[in-house]
Amino acid sequence: MGCYGDPIECSYYDEYSCNRCNREFRSENAARQHVQNSPRHHPCDVGSCNYDADGREDLLDHWRQEECRIVCEGCQKGIMPHYFDQHLADEYVCGTCDRHHNSYSNLEHHKLVHLPLTLECWGCERKFATIPAMMIHLESGSCTSGIDEIDLNQSAAMCFQWKHFVREDLRDDLLHRVDLDQEYQLSYPFECPGCHTGFRYISGLFMHVASPSCNETLDDFAMAKLIRWLKNRHA
Repeated sequence: MGCYGDPIECSYYDEYSCNRCNREFRSENAARQHVQNSPRHHPCDVGSCNYDADGREDLLDHWRQEECRIVCEGCQKGIMPHYFDQHLADEYVCGTCDRHHNSYSNLEHHKLVHLPLTLECWGCERKFATIPAMMIHLESGSCTSGIDEIDLNQSAAMCFQWKHFVREDLRDDLLHRVDLDQEYQLSYPFECPGCHTGFRYISGLFMHVASPSCNETLDDFAMAKLIRWLKNRHA
């Protein structure tokens, strides 16, 4: 257990000592500096709290119990209460599991892992949280139905609304089931109906539209039509 109370004692002769290390000091400042710098001490530095912990975990437990600081369980740091919300925002912290991320987009992508698996695959019995996740599964060719990237590309090019999300100069290749990765060094046959960003794979288009990075949504006209068409073709 940690040592509650101030580890520094002052004698009748104004001499200061550390009761944990059995060391004496000529001044209080020297004794306080010792507590701050010594690896044997883990002091709580909040206000008048002089709790001297046995180690880092003991100090974190002290903060959890006494609420001197709020412990961020993702990074194991003690944050002052009035800074905690800013810490969560600055570090892109997941509110479900406390995992930290490098960017807002990475955080939004991570949140998908916490969604319930309610969407059944169009080709097999596997379930997914989102349509983009299911599209990655189908596109990879791992679905037991045999649906793969070429099938999805052809179906997208056949959709009546294809002009909204398929590049005209590459449509014939998609219709004729050409493997674009082999035919071209780099190609972007799909584009977002809203911002016209290009994508190599249809799964990338779905992930983009489902993210906050674009005003287009999966419920908007073109994407909703594409989803309905693909489902009718492959489910």
